[in-house]
Amino acid sequence: MTDAPTGRTAAFHILATGYTTSTGPGVAATVSYVTEGDLRIVVDPGMVASQS
Repeated sequence: MTDAPTGRTAAFHILATGYTTSTGPGVAATVSYVTEGDLRIVVDPGMVASQS
């Protein structure tokens, strides 16, 4: 017996996409949200100075 799910039930959502110049020279970050059963994960990689 295992606690692993029998199928793929995770859902992935993008909360904020991309690149903005409203904070000065510009920052890039995509914030995501993952759900799996009772588990909730927010993925926020922080900000980077350029799109590259």
